[in-house]
Amino acid sequence: MKKNGWWMVCRWVGVGLVGGWLTACAGLEKMVDRGLEPMLVQLAPDSEAHRFDFVFDDSADGDDQFYGAGFVVVSQGDKELQAIPHAFELPRDHLDGRQWLKFWDANGDGWQDFAVVRLLAPESQMPVSVLYQYEPQTRTFVAVEPLSHLGELMPAGRGCLRLRFAVEAGHTAQETHCYSAQAARWVRQLGQGTGWAQAPADQACQGPTPELLGCRKSRLEADKEMQDVVREYRSAQRQLLQQNQSRDYVQAFSRNLAISHATWLRYRNARCALFVREQALPAPLFNSAIEACRYDLSRSQIQQYKVQLARLSSQKE
Repeated sequence: MKKNGWWMVCRWVGVGLVGGWLTACAGLEKMVDRGLEPMLVQLAPDSEAHRFDFVFDDSADGDDQFYGAGFVVVSQGDKELQAIPHAFELPRDHLDGRQWLKFWDANGDGWQDFAVVRLLAPESQMPVSVLYQYEPQTRTFVAVEPLSHLGELMPAGRGCLRLRFAVEAGHTAQETHCYSAQAARWVRQLGQGTGWAQAPADQACQGPTPELLGCRKSRLEADKEMQDVVREYRSAQRQLLQQNQSRDYVQAFSRNLAISHATWLRYRNARCALFVREQALPAPLFNSAIEACRYDLSRSQIQQYKVQLARLSSQKE
């Protein structure tokens, strides 16, 4: 409850970790203001705007350095829809008081989801966030536990997101996850994910379990493009080698490159088949998931060859 620009601390009642209502407001002596401004967000193009506030709980002590614990309160008009427990365990200057929730359509269903930072990782100081996915049937936000409390979450195209997290020795790693509507779950991607694709043909392989025939056609086209890039790379490399190496050496390079490419294709196919089984997808989705995986890895391989071609071009100059 807010009065004269200040939040009154309210007690929490309800069942479960997500959902419930705030009742039994405490006295005015416990009112706190932490500078987190209300956010008005339209969850879908034709929907009425939702309001998001942060209400601090009874443990709020007015610390000027940290925000503390409370509830993300979701309301529409005068009706409170949900109160989500959350704790900000990071300094105030690491959080934008106007954009303290990051909204985007994470799972590609047309409704806005949001991520909220929880803390900074002790060694890397990377933000660690929680992802909440909107469920239009229940009109509530549900935490996506497999992707939460791990690291920083960023959009990576329609229905996909990128998870960046700290690993040993201060290094970072990242993964791309895409939501499969058919399997009703998030699926980790082996390649860069389909979010970066730009060409119209790429849309056939959008998501981890796309339509089978369309994605297979796009994957075959990507394989053909990769074959063309391999030939271009082989020709450029041969021209450079011929300047300083023997004819036998140049021919051996061409043979080894052909063997390497064929070996990579076999590896890709086997790795994608194993990866899809590891994801425990329903059997009817196996083939489409395998094609999407092959497509992503092919696009990644094409990009690597193009980088090598650019380096060869710079050497010629």
